[in-house]
Amino acid sequence: MGVKAIEMLDKAKAAPSGSSTAVTAGRYNTLRESPAGAKYTLCVVQFKVPGAKNGGSDKGPDGNRIDSIPIANSVIAAGGACDLILYDAEKHDDFVSATAKYDALIVRINPGQLSQGTPEGTQARFDSLMNSYIAQGKLVWSSPKIQTQMGAKDALVKICKLGCGLPDTLAYYDAEALAKGFKGCCPYQPRVIKQNRGSAGEGIWLCWLAKKEDNSLVPFTEYPAKSLKASDDGLSVETDASLGDDDWLKLMEMNDNHVEYHTVKEFLKFCVDGPNAWGAGTWASTFPGKYLEGGKEAGGQLVDQRLLPRIEEGRCASSWRATPARWPSTRSRRAAASRPSVATRTTLTTRPRTPSTRA
Repeated sequence: MGVKAIEMLDKAKAAPSGSSTAVTAGRYNTLRESPAGAKYTLCVVQFKVPGAKNGGSDKGPDGNRIDSIPIANSVIAAGGACDLILYDAEKHDDFVSATAKYDALIVRINPGQLSQGTPEGTQARFDSLMNSYIAQGKLVWSSPKIQTQMGAKDALVKICKLGCGLPDTLAYYDAEALAKGFKGCCPYQPRVIKQNRGSAGEGIWLCWLAKKEDNSLVPFTEYPAKSLKASDDGLSVETDASLGDDDWLKLMEMNDNHVEYHTVKEFLKFCVDGPNAWGAGTWASTFPGKYLEGGKEAGGQLVDQRLLPRIEEGRCASSWRATPARWPSTRSRRAAASRPSVATRTTLTTRPRTPSTRA
């Protein structure tokens, strides 16, 4: 990424080719010293969620994202200068002064973190600053616009009619749509509710119907809805049964796999108004709910998708590359096709889930 960053800065500045002496590449766990007289100065921007362990579930014991130091060091190895900069919502003006000197900023802040434990409007203020830097000719990776376009989980709704999509995938932008959609979908099949902000499992809930007397799961064959039909526009579904406010749910949040039991009404109240709202019940989640806060324009939304029960067997993530030389040869692709384990090693990564964390 560091090499690409320098190349893009060369292009943006229309500078002649050639660069400062690059630092020999290697593996380091701490930030390396930037070369003297570097052509460009960059910074990696991070943020620590107030009160969160390590500054957030995306960070290690040193308070850094696992990729922040390697990214900064790759810039240094490519001949640029790079610092690690921490954004403090309470000291916005100091951050402006500290970052004005950089040619480019690499923003490594999880979507939604700037709305956790910060003054109202922090995300908008940060985005406005990044946009002003872009207008000045600085490069920002990723820009607020790209973060919004690429990070929005309602992309799952847009592909719902494709072979890789699920037709009963819905997006909710207000409390009324959430209540109607969730109460209609969940009695047909277990669901996954995903907030738009965040990328470490916070605000992603697996939802099952449960029996209130002993918290045991309702067998799938006993779910009350027996039919589900998605609308032609993909905005709603029709089922032959609906949940009531007092129906009982087993909920598991994916950031730490902790389990809670709540009524439908309590869950919806938590999603809209947060854990301290009247009627929300008592919550163990370390994150504040309020997933629709700010409306669609501010990224407030929830996606409702069916739970795929085989997730416990593992998840495959395909790495797509644009460089033809990095694709496996025709021969190796054929071999991989006949041996799934080889395909997994060459083009896919699997992350098994612990069966004990699933019902």
